[in-house]
Amino acid sequence: MDAQKEIDTRGLNCPLPILKAKKALADMKSGDVLKVVATDPGSVRDFQAFARQTGNELVEQSSANDEFTHFPAPTLSVGRRPQSSSDFRYSRNPGPSCGWASASSTLACRKPSLLPQS
Repeated sequence: MDAQKEIDTRGLNCPLPILKAKKALADMKSGDVLKVVATDPGSVRDFQAFARQTGNELVEQSSANDEFTHFPAPTLSVGRRPQSSSDFRYSRNPGPSCGWASASSTLACRKPSLLPQS
């Protein structure tokens, strides 16, 4: 798949791949595609949830040789305003979860059952 921009997040754990992708997507226009290469297995679910929460499209995901490749694309739907940076936050939750959260749901890098239930 062709991508207009690529970021390498190998060796980084949640929430860093998502945060780096969020920053890169902010500088891209609708219709562009970002390629993110990660080694964190939790990034697969994280990018799926990130796309649902932000309205960005997750065009494709693949994995090979302990690497996970994600292709998010920025999209703005008619009548939908972009998420502001205050809509997402990083909070230090106890336990092995990464703590990446939004006001409505939580992304869990490793063990969602250990996240505090609200």
